[in-house]
Amino acid sequence: MHACDVNFYRSLASLAVRSAEQVVPLLTSLLPITSVGQGAWLSICRTAGACVIGADGPYVDQPHLMIDAQRFRTADLGYPIDLERRADLVQSLEAGEHLPADRADDFIDTLTVHSPLVRSRQRFPAKGANIRSASSRQGLGPRCEQRGP
Repeated sequence: MHACDVNFYRSLASLAVRSAEQVVPLLTSLLPITSVGQGAWLSICRTAGACVIGADGPYVDQPHLMIDAQRFRTADLGYPIDLERRADLVQSLEAGEHLPADRADDFIDTLTVHSPLVRSRQRFPAKGANIRSASSRQGLGPRCEQRGP
């Protein structure tokens, strides 16, 4: 999985907090499990009263998490993860695009085994841009839809 530098995460966290502040009030009855980054989305969900848990790779700078470290699990998102709980909502923002194409099915299984409702946004590069993996090209949405509840 591709690891991003500290400046990337700082910039992303600033934008993510503003986005989360708009969306999360609509989702306060849901329990998100997500790829974390620095935890901007989870921190806003938590502030809104949701019970949250996040999972992301060992590259996460844990001292800079915006959530309690007890709500974070270090995991390789390219392999099945069992968080031993179900959620009303699983969210993954731009994690799948960093995975090798042959890990996409396990990633989707991890999302769908934890919740019947998946909010996923993966970045789809413009034609000619550097595409990080085949899962970016193919998109995860149709694959998630095939899993069903």
